[in-house]
Amino acid sequence: MSRAGALLLLATFCVAAGAQTDGDAGASPAPERGRFLFDRRLQLGGYLTLRFRDLDGEQARFDLRDASLFVNWKPAERWLVFSELELENAITVDDDRGVDVGDAEAALERLYVEYGARSWLNLRAGKFLTPVGRWNQLHADPLVWTVSRPLVTTLAFANQATGVAAHGVIPVQGGNSIDYIIYVDDSQALDPAAEKGATEDIALPGFSNVFDNAAGAQLRYHFWGDQAELGISYANVDIRDRRERNHLTGVDGRVRWHGAEFTSELVYRASEGREESEWGAYAQVVVPVVDHVFGVFRYERYDGSRSYTRVRVATLGLAWRPRSPLVFKLEYRTGDDNERVAPSGVLASFGIMF
Repeated sequence: MSRAGALLLLATFCVAAGAQTDGDAGASPAPERGRFLFDRRLQLGGYLTLRFRDLDGEQARFDLRDASLFVNWKPAERWLVFSELELENAITVDDDRGVDVGDAEAALERLYVEYGARSWLNLRAGKFLTPVGRWNQLHADPLVWTVSRPLVTTLAFANQATGVAAHGVIPVQGGNSIDYIIYVDDSQALDPAAEKGATEDIALPGFSNVFDNAAGAQLRYHFWGDQAELGISYANVDIRDRRERNHLTGVDGRVRWHGAEFTSELVYRASEGREESEWGAYAQVVVPVVDHVFGVFRYERYDGSRSYTRVRVATLGLAWRPRSPLVFKLEYRTGDDNERVAPSGVLASFGIMF
């Protein structure tokens, strides 16, 4: 499939869906929303992502990247059961294989039970997104500004943890608030089937970022009328196939001003022994261009313990949000020493939440 043909197909999907969907344009939809069924105890939602990739050293391809289903079930007033089941690469189209479903894979992204003990205290047990940084909590394609994901949000730590957590929101003076989460992970015992390298579209022999066990916390301060936030993360982790425990520290922030948005994350991971430390960071700027079109620029750097993870990457893109649950994205990515983890080229996607 040619690059022009795939982009045209994505644009057609986007226009057709946008013409049939109501909502406020230009703003990211709320995550994990859905439709109530039965007596409002069961709520279903999810998202769908169609994607095109034409990257150096790879066959150009179009795929149904993600089809995720959210299930919220409230069996009682204070109880919640949540799950996210994802079908990845359900359909792929390229010049060599044509239409193919051989890469399809089902994954249980999240499954947990939660009890609301107080307005400021919720207790959770199960599999959940690792609370490091901001991107990992909002990774669904319709909720983020680019097709590609910054390396620091996927190489340095496992995207999911399995264990128990306590979290809540604490109001503070001036209408501000602090979100917190404290968690303990034991993936080795509770999720032994977790993959050795939980990376997105990256195949690295011998690489692993999956937790065997971890303990950590995150604080997030919302201020300036919720137009700004600052997050701090920490975790003491044992990573699968690595000999030494690691200390991971992260800082992230976001500021919105007159329709523009600046976000940044930094993560540093150091072992308790002689293994080499790793760190990465990105800075991203989003500015309104015209109507519901936004320009995006991101620069990132990752210095990993392996030579192929020491890279610099720049991404320039556009995001069009014709309706609040829809987003069409086009970007160009380039960099230095990035061939194995983030090859240069063109990416595009159409995402919709339901």
